[in-house]
Amino acid sequence: MDDKWRASEGDARWTAEGFVCESKPDPSDLTRYHEPLRRKNLERNRIREGLNSREWEVRCTAARALGTLLPDREALSDLTALLHDEDTAVQQESAESLSRHGGRAGLAIVLTELGRRAEDSDADYIAYRLRDLQIFEQVPIPCTAREMKAELTVEARAGLDQLEDLFDVDFTA
Repeated sequence: MDDKWRASEGDARWTAEGFVCESKPDPSDLTRYHEPLRRKNLERNRIREGLNSREWEVRCTAARALGTLLPDREALSDLTALLHDEDTAVQQESAESLSRHGGRAGLAIVLTELGRRAEDSDADYIAYRLRDLQIFEQVPIPCTAREMKAELTVEARAGLDQLEDLFDVDFTA
């Protein structure tokens, strides 16, 4: 690899041999390219620490922060796990982050969870949070659900039925 470095100063260029840099880059220049990735990893680690906190408020804050990382797969997985948190406030924050920032996939996860927990009164808090997002935050929950109804699993459709009852609206396409 060193044989492609040229002793003279100048910019990188393409040659018949491929990409050739005429001078070795300054290591400090490389950090500016890696710095955003390093910061993102540090932020993700900080959020992960919050996920394991004993304090529900810290886990709620972590759920909100994870929403900003969506559509990241790890964030999606962590938020899905938080739907099973022991505290309903954390479950609601997770559902909000998934619905607000997770697009159709996030909403499908929340609807599936509502369908699985149809007999669980704690799941009603999640449904009410979705209603509040629709009413106060103008997040288009019914519109998005209407567009994706044909693609939903049986469990997600059961969750959608719960929302239809709560919103007092039919989401038929």
